[in-house]
Amino acid sequence: MEWKKGNVVLDDLELYHFEKYEDTYCFEIKTVETEDAGVYTCVARNSEGEATCDIPLIVNGKYDRPVYTCGGQH
Repeated sequence: MEWKKGNVVLDDLELYHFEKYEDTYCFEIKTVETEDAGVYTCVARNSEGEATCDIPLIVNGKYDRPVYTCGGQH
């Protein structure tokens, strides 16, 4: 499972938290700022191929710890 913003892979564990619950994958932005607004993409790959899920984030102010999930078949 890979999370991206634009073409950049998000792997900074100080800024983000990644977790898996059964067949659901979670991505958390620890502290959201206005520059975090944009489209985030969850990319799942296996021997059968690839699936993606785009998640738009609009930041109107400061929020504390939003969590996004993509679940289902991988």
